[in-house]
Amino acid sequence: CCVGSGMENHALHGLGIYFEDASRLWVNLYVPSTASADRVGARVKMETDFPEGEKAILKIETDKPKEFTLLLRRPWWARQGFSVRINGEALPEEALQPTSSVANPQYARAAKERDRNGYFVEIKRQWKAGDTVEVTLPKSLYLEPAAGDSRVVALMWGPLVLAGDLGPEIDWRRRGIEDEDEAEAQVALKRPSVPLLVAAPRPVSDWVKPAGDRPGHFYIEGVARTLTEPDKALKVDLFPFYTVHKRIYAGYWDYIDQKEWEKRLTEYQAEQARLKKLEAATVVMIELGNPKSEKEFNFKAGERITPQRVLGRGSRRGSTWFSCELPIKGIKSPILHVTYYSEERLRPSSFKILIDGELLAQEEITRVPSPRFIEKDYALPEKLIKGKEKITIKFEAAPGSEISPVVALRILRSL
Repeated sequence: CCVGSGMENHALHGLGIYFEDASRLWVNLYVPSTASADRVGARVKMETDFPEGEKAILKIETDKPKEFTLLLRRPWWARQGFSVRINGEALPEEALQPTSSVANPQYARAAKERDRNGYFVEIKRQWKAGDTVEVTLPKSLYLEPAAGDSRVVALMWGPLVLAGDLGPEIDWRRRGIEDEDEAEAQVALKRPSVPLLVAAPRPVSDWVKPAGDRPGHFYIEGVARTLTEPDKALKVDLFPFYTVHKRIYAGYWDYIDQKEWEKRLTEYQAEQARLKKLEAATVVMIELGNPKSEKEFNFKAGERITPQRVLGRGSRRGSTWFSCELPIKGIKSPILHVTYYSEERLRPSSFKILIDGELLAQEEITRVPSPRFIEKDYALPEKLIKGKEKITIKFEAAPGSEISPVVALRILRSL
């Protein structure tokens, strides 16, 4: 829906630029525009150098001098350096503060808290044809924390999100890979990881610097690190998000302190050691959602079994059944290792795992707060595999439920 209704927003911006009543004219958005304010008896034309710039100029026309109140929105982020000039003369600082002449609790809150509450600067005077109002709205750098986790932040420059440039977009179509799933898997392997910002609690101005070549171009200095190259501090260019095209970018960042960085690095290194051990124990592996891998292991499925991309990998899920054949010849005490996927949007799933029609396990996969893989081991009883060179592993959904996304199956040897 975002593609369709999101585009509609731009056609509706004009409805929110100006508002008026019999004695007041509000300027709510700083957008190049013209308007006839018939109730106050004025016409206004606005020009701006936004979004990179910081100035808006309003030219007022009236048929005869007319007294009314002009209300200019001051966004909360427009702080030091905010100014209003009328016909070249700057308004004093006290005239730029919130007042309570308009019955709106936001005014009182803005005056009291002075944090993230904007307000309208009120200018009551007799206006005449040719009057010019120049508004300066300086943008500063700040962090915008994610709802529910202050360690995840966006880097902001005034109202603009800054995107980190992580390199050129990878176009798998140019590499001659015809199968889309395989191509996406190859792209995932080459996609750069988003650096962690090991900077908390330092203010953003300490480690984000202007590049100096053009407005809106900044860079991260000295604090961007990746777990794969922990000793290297990366320099990451930042640009307003809307200007970034055909580039891999980051809009959200983990903003952590040194203690948290060391904790995550230790966990990452432990996970890499675990994966290395898992690979050493793997005799055979099928990647669900990968047609080549599924064909190799005689994948079969009932109706309503669908492929799904999850965290850059393929999977299979559905409300009936699917199966595949895996070799076990010569493997002592084999173990079935299954990688599932779960997230908060998926409903809990209940299903059976069968070996050649015999029950191996009754499984339930519940929702988890954030998307992640879940790995489980199932020892294969001797009675189900004795004398066999291969087995058919079948996943079968319980009535009214479904099979959770299954990413991969492995047969492990005991180490």
